[in-house]
Amino acid sequence: MHRPPRGFKRCRLRRSFHRAGGMEATRLDLEIPARYGVNQSVGDTVGPGGVFYGLRNGFALLEIAHNMEEVCPKVWLLNYTNPMAILS
Repeated sequence: MHRPPRGFKRCRLRRSFHRAGGMEATRLDLEIPARYGVNQSVGDTVGPGGVFYGLRNGFALLEIAHNMEEVCPKVWLLNYTNPMAILS
């Protein structure tokens, strides 16, 4: 598990906006369903691409939250990572 910087102990707020898997994974979220005839307008909130995008980012967000529990349990986490409806 990645360790957050010690400075987190002094912060009052943490923002999160990340893309687990990078742009390559996002490209696959669109291309793989398209191979099977599933068209998605964006692929980051609904449909098969949105589900896998949510799973990848969900695990990353959980790691951030677990680290914060240890290092800075009173800090607020503001999540600005899609798909927000799945990750909220």
